[in-house]
Amino acid sequence: MHPRLPDDRHACLDEQGTNPHGPGLLVLLVEDDPDAAESMALLLQVGRRSLRRAVFEAQLALGERMYAAGIDDGHLGAQVAALDQHIRQGHPARVEGLTAERRTLLVRLAAAALEEDAPLPGADAEYETARKAQAALANRDGR
Repeated sequence: MHPRLPDDRHACLDEQGTNPHGPGLLVLLVEDDPDAAESMALLLQVGRRSLRRAVFEAQLALGERMYAAGIDDGHLGAQVAALDQHIRQGHPARVEGLTAERRTLLVRLAAAALEEDAPLPGADAEYETARKAQAALANRDGR
């Protein structure tokens, strides 16, 4: 069930004029239905988290594609290769941590590429997807 948004609504601010529910979170105060304000705040916060997750996933996909295509600075690619070897040989208890570290390195690789406005042969589609996800998040955050 979606919260109802009547015409008589306004943003909720505290005495200092700031949002008491956190930056970047729009809270609607609905005079005849206070539960709708809480529901809407939750929906907006979840939407922002989902968008951040989409950016992370797009950067991870870009990093994976770059690594597979041999597009790296030599240093991060070598670290990912070493982690891959440890993951293949690793004890199951360590694999989760190593996999998380690998993902972090791939996102760093993608982030470095996204700082440049240059084509990435072999990873063009993932690059464009990551760019669009970043732009959507920046637009959502008002940047």
